[in-house]
Amino acid sequence: MLIIIISLITLVSCDSDIVVIRYEFVQYPRLIYVIGEDTELDFNGTTFRTVHRDGFISEAYSFGIDNRRHEIRHEIDFTTPGIYRVEIVHRAQNNLSQVFYIEVIHGN
Repeated sequence: MLIIIISLITLVSCDSDIVVIRYEFVQYPRLIYVIGEDTELDFNGTTFRTVHRDGFISEAYSFGIDNRRHEIRHEIDFTTPGIYRVEIVHRAQNNLSQVFYIEVIHGN
């Protein structure tokens, strides 16, 4: 019984060490979009890494717009020039997000 309790305590303490505390971009998504040419965000080539509570930093992993673990929040109007805020939120941990800004510009 004592061994089971010690094992459970160890297992629980290990779980707390793998908690992700933030994302970091390794390669940002595309940041400039052109009116009349672009109508949606482009995440091709975007990579993240995660930083864990225990200080561990993961290897970079690809991020795609179809990624089901994340929600993309924005109010971009691809027909109006300006700078727009984009937030990527982890669905399971709403407090875990990464913010970046894109710019919509007139074409040549």
